[in-house]
Amino acid sequence: MRHAITVACLLSSALVPVQAQININTDAVKKAVVFLYAAKESGEVDPDKAIGTGFFVEVPLKSQPQKAYKLLVTARHMIEPQWALCPNPNPKRLYIRLNKKDYSAATDAEGVGYVPLTVAQDNQPSWMVHDDPQVDVAITILNPKSFESYDTSAVPLSVFATPEELHGLNVGTFVISAGLIPGASGKNRNYPIFKFGYVSSIPDEPIDTSCAPGGQTQPRKVWLVAANLVPGNSGSPIFVVPAGANGILIGGGRAMLVGLQSISLVLADISGMTQAEYIFDVVKKLNLNDADLYRGANDKKPK
Repeated sequence: MRHAITVACLLSSALVPVQAQININTDAVKKAVVFLYAAKESGEVDPDKAIGTGFFVEVPLKSQPQKAYKLLVTARHMIEPQWALCPNPNPKRLYIRLNKKDYSAATDAEGVGYVPLTVAQDNQPSWMVHDDPQVDVAITILNPKSFESYDTSAVPLSVFATPEELHGLNVGTFVISAGLIPGASGKNRNYPIFKFGYVSSIPDEPIDTSCAPGGQTQPRKVWLVAANLVPGNSGSPIFVVPAGANGILIGGGRAMLVGLQSISLVLADISGMTQAEYIFDVVKKLNLNDADLYRGANDKKPK
């Protein structure tokens, strides 16, 4: 397996004095984000039915830090729509669409490939979800050999925000996300679309959501983000690159994963974010042998 990429490799921030913009390493983020596609009744991929987003996470081994578990993280309602009170049945299979390595538009007919994902087999789920039924997170362990011919990266577990870092965020915190926009996913390559916004509310109670307008509601534990994240963005990673109003990096701050998109209130340009702490809970629940579950700045990691 590849070395776990560092925070600096995944996300970086830069000062542009005149425009006060924040810059991120979009190439690294794009390679960690994947598109989820539905399967036909025959079990084959339906290339015309993109349904959502997911992202790769790597968890290094304590004994061999150069090796890592490869996980796929997405929103629970992507793999279990009936949990979200949606009318469509839970799928038995989904597909990840990925960019092939060394693709040339001049010589290659297709630049993407599809890797199947078993959602359930013999009525047994192959994904892990949170113990709290109001949390919209699902994770599965991947076979890295299935992805060797694709151009991928991953979010290191160390990039996850700690509970203290999450507690330090507030309304107005700048956030960045990347995911699928249905109809704009690309034909020969995946093109994750980046969205930018702010934390708009940190409620102390779950938010009632519905699968469709006028449908039965279900409570979910989310923060609200002021960003136009559409339904296809479900499962997208959400990052924070700490910066002041003038674009200057806050002292002691670091780029970090703070959650994933769970819901979208399109008409209000508001989305629901499931906090990274809930994602981390599910990672722990996997009971990965010899896993290094450290989160935080690499230069502060205990030796």
